[in-house]
Amino acid sequence: MQGEQFLKLLKKQVITQTSFQQVIEDINIDELFTWFDRVLDDDSLISGEILAKVNAEDALKLSIETSIINLPLRYQNAIDKIILADQEYELSIFAIIEHPIVSQSGLFIKKIASVKTYRDDVDAVKAKIVTFFDEKLKLIADGGWQAKQGDVDTNLTEIEKD
Repeated sequence: MQGEQFLKLLKKQVITQTSFQQVIEDINIDELFTWFDRVLDDDSLISGEILAKVNAEDALKLSIETSIINLPLRYQNAIDKIILADQEYELSIFAIIEHPIVSQSGLFIKKIASVKTYRDDVDAVKAKIVTFFDEKLKLIADGGWQAKQGDVDTNLTEIEKD
C-alpha cells in the first residue's frame, strides 16, 4: 500500500470498525475473528476490539487492526509524521492489548503478519494472535509488568541488604 493512500484513508477515517462487549471471565475471540474474516480485504483499514470491564475503573481491550505501522490507528497525528507518502508499505495485522498494568504505557502492540500471510495461512496467524493475547493476559493476571519488575528490584534489594 502506498503511504499516500494509507494517510488519505486514515485522515478521512475510512476505517471499518467494530466493538464487542464481553465479560472478563469469558473472553471469546472467535466473535472478533469471524467479523475480521468477513470484512478483510487487501487495501482496507480495519479495527476490531473486544472490551471487557475489569472493575469500576479499569477495562481490558483486545484489538486486531490492519495498518502499515505499529501504532494504533487512532494515533493519527503521530502516524502522519512517520509515514512517507511516496513509499510503498506492506499492509499488516497488528494485535493490541490495552490495560493499565500490561506495560508502562498501558498499551502493548505486536505485528503478527502481513495480510498476504494471513490469507495464505489463516490458522497459523490466528494462533499467533491467540498466543499473544494469552501471554499478555497471563502477565496481567500475574500482577502486570510492574510486578515482574518488582520481583527483580526486590531480589536486588535483598542481596544488597546482606
